[in-house]
Amino acid sequence: MSSKSVKFERVLCDAELEPVLQALLALLAAPGPAAGEAAVPGQAGAPPAAPATPTAADVCKIKFVVKREFGEVRAKMKIEPMRPGCPCDPDADCVTAANEPKKYSRLKKRMKRSFKAIRSSLDAGLAPAAEAVASFLADSDVMVCYPGHGDEFYLDYSRACRELARAWEAGDLEAMTQAARTLEERKNQCHDRYK
Repeated sequence: MSSKSVKFERVLCDAELEPVLQALLALLAAPGPAAGEAAVPGQAGAPPAAPATPTAADVCKIKFVVKREFGEVRAKMKIEPMRPGCPCDPDADCVTAANEPKKYSRLKKRMKRSFKAIRSSLDAGLAPAAEAVASFLADSDVMVCYPGHGDEFYLDYSRACRELARAWEAGDLEAMTQAARTLEERKNQCHDRYK
């Protein structure tokens, strides 16, 4: 697959859209393979075999949008390919505070993504991915070194980060959820004052 994003756009009628949505929902509802196990097309939990490229290993992100505009149904799909150094590239070193230039806005955007992943896992009753927790905690350690961005909140924020780390290491979902709520509160207090 090319290293550039691929975009598709098509106007559909309702009859054409329904099977597309049903296939997507069936794919999302299907149970995934067990951790460390590869999905085999045709087996339960495997996506339906598709002749299309790109493969899942080629894709970093897919965005699918359906809008009704002016009496038409417009479907758009954007596929972002895996690139060297992409945070979702399993062969690349994870992009974290340790290997990226210390730019505050990038740090905050990355923290927003990792914290969103942590919260969505906890909201679903699942332990967050190790990569999301590690990235968020490493970035939090860097963030509290930036002066003038809420220094008076940093101590309480760091304590909440340590609580999240301890709860994650212990596998305690309830404590992780509480730590995430505390972190959200500390963030909101700081942002109310500094944003």
